[in-house]
Amino acid sequence: MLNFNEAIGKVPKSLPRVQIEKLPGREIELLIKGNPSFLSKFQYGDEYIWCDYDYPSRELNTVNLCRVGGPMLVNGEETYELWIKGYNPDGEMTDESWWYYAVQKEKAETLLFISKDSQGKGRVEEAEVKFPLKVRTGQRWESKEVYHTGRLCREYECKDAVDGPYLVRLGEKKEECLRWQTAEYEKGKRKELAEAFISIKSGITFLFRRYNGPGWDNLKKLEDSPKITYGEEEYLLWYCSVPFRDI
Repeated sequence: MLNFNEAIGKVPKSLPRVQIEKLPGREIELLIKGNPSFLSKFQYGDEYIWCDYDYPSRELNTVNLCRVGGPMLVNGEETYELWIKGYNPDGEMTDESWWYYAVQKEKAETLLFISKDSQGKGRVEEAEVKFPLKVRTGQRWESKEVYHTGRLCREYECKDAVDGPYLVRLGEKKEECLRWQTAEYEKGKRKELAEAFISIKSGITFLFRRYNGPGWDNLKKLEDSPKITYGEEEYLLWYCSVPFRDI
């Protein structure tokens, strides 16, 4: 089982060089074999390290120890249990969470989310988050994410798009990937954008990037970060997430 002292000695303290090259367009259909946002595999016993690197400094911000367990029965559905425990680079635990998602052949759905902060304060939320597992270049759709506990409810509007292929280089590694973009916002609140570069070969996320848009209070700090336009909005890169399994 992974531990922080083992992980911190193996992961880079700054983000490896990232190069993303758009390849000639062609129609590709891909069956995704993990949770794109959490860099996991649909495989019981999968253990990995997930590191977040801040922009524009590119320095290590968070080390997440991750493990896929189960099967767990949630509301009558058999689910994977994804456990994530986060640490800052000094070894202080920052948060811990559990995600439960049911997987069928071409779709998945998150059913339950549990989270705790470093003081043990947390929440349990039922979730209604559906996402496809078979995607293709040029595909676009809209969806909602809903999290609720009792009378409290969080609801997000999402716009998704898949394009590619891209050749993504991360340090000495490289993968041909499709890019899955999700623009997400709460009504009347801040907007954000996520990019998952999913390996065409393995079907799991090779690189994940998170951008902040209108409404975030750290946009001035991100002025020197890479920018991207999605729809009519401009977003600034906040951090990159990288999985490590073979170190």
